[in-house]
Parts: sequence; structure tokens; C-alpha cells
Amino acid sequence: QTYRMEDNDINEDMSGSLVQSNFPVAVYGSVPYVDIPYTCSTPDHIVEEMSPHPTWGKRFVMADFGGQSSAWIILRAFPDQDGTKIYTEGTYMGTFNAGSYINFSEGGGPFILTASKPVLCVVYSEGHSCTGGGPGDPSMMTIPPIDQYLTHYEIESIPGYTEEWVNITISDYALGTIYMDGVLIPNINFLPVMSNKYYGAEVAVTEGFHTFTSIY
Repeated sequence: QTYRMEDNDINEDMSGSLVQSNFPVAVYGSVPYVDIPYTCSTPDHIVEEMSPHPTWGKRFVMADFGGQSSAWIILRAFPDQDGTKIYTEGTYMGTFNAGSYINFSEGGGPFILTASKPVLCVVYSEGHSCTGGGPGDPSMMTIPPIDQYLTHYEIESIPGYTEEWVNITISDYALGTIYMDGVLIPNINFLPVMSNKYYGAEVAVTEGFHTFTSIY
């Protein structure tokens, strides 16, 4: 069965709402029609499955969206506990409580977010009218924390799009070990983050199934 709860008021936002249950459930956050940001006149729907509290983390690396020459990514960080201090690239952004969130934009390469207590990170792409003429509509994506990285991923890139991209973020020791479909991704594809401790890459993919593997 499913249950839907919505706020129909224009410019209202349910972000930060707490959902609890006595048995396991999946929760999706979505907006049927939205400009991101409101000054970009290319609306679309956004939807993403929300990560449960036990999977939240304190360190996140984000990469820009591939194929977009001037777009910025928009990030929201949701604290799990009161008194959570949040930093980007080591710069203190403020202290936030559970049920709130911080909004900010970032561009020009991959960047890192850290928090003193667990947070959920959700990243949004700008609409097409703000992407410098490149492809892309508004989208929403949850970001896994660094300590939950895996060594094997399988994805499907579906047909019908002008360009299709994958974002890859890694720790420095994983450089030279990242393979797509059995072919090594050159280190030159990865841009450094935070004194070369982490790296991010945007990789174009073709339609169909793809695998990404590493020994770390």
C-alpha cells in the first residue's frame, strides 16, 4: 500500500519533516513541477528516495553535473540532531538543529561538505535555462557519505536523452583503480578536492548497462 502527504500551497516546503513507522517503509520526496532555482524558467518534476537516519553521515564529496558549462549545483543538508555544525571546504556555515536545513550553491569543480553530527545531503541541478546552453532539467539526488562508498556499482542508462553522465567521487588512495566496464578511467578525469584528499569526476556514458569497480 502507499500513502501520500502533500502541501498544495505555492512556495511551501515539507523539507525537514520527520517520518516514523513501526515497520520498515520507503519514503520518497518529490515535487511535480518546480523551477530550480525559481529564476531558472525550465521546470520539471523531481523525485528521490529518502535515506533513513542510520545511513546518514558526516563527510560528503559532490561533483558538478557533466555536460553543463556554467550550471551550479544546489545543496541541502538536513541535520539529524540539534547543534550540528556544518562546513564546506573547511569554511564554517553555521549551527543547525534537527528538522531544519541549510541551502547553498557551489560550482567550478567538486567540493566537500563535513558536519559535526550526521546529516542527509541532497543535491539539485539547475534548470536548462541556467546551464549555459548545455543539457539538463531540474533534478534531485541524495549523496552517500564517504564512509559508505562501495567497490562495485551497476547502472542502467536509459535511451531518449541527448547526453548521459555519471558522477564519481573517490578517496585519494583509489586513484588509478576505477574501472568502467572493465576499462580503467584515466586519473586525468578526476579533479582534486580539499588538498588532494578526495577526487571527483564526470564521465559520459552510452545507453545500456554499465559497471563501475575498484579494489578499494
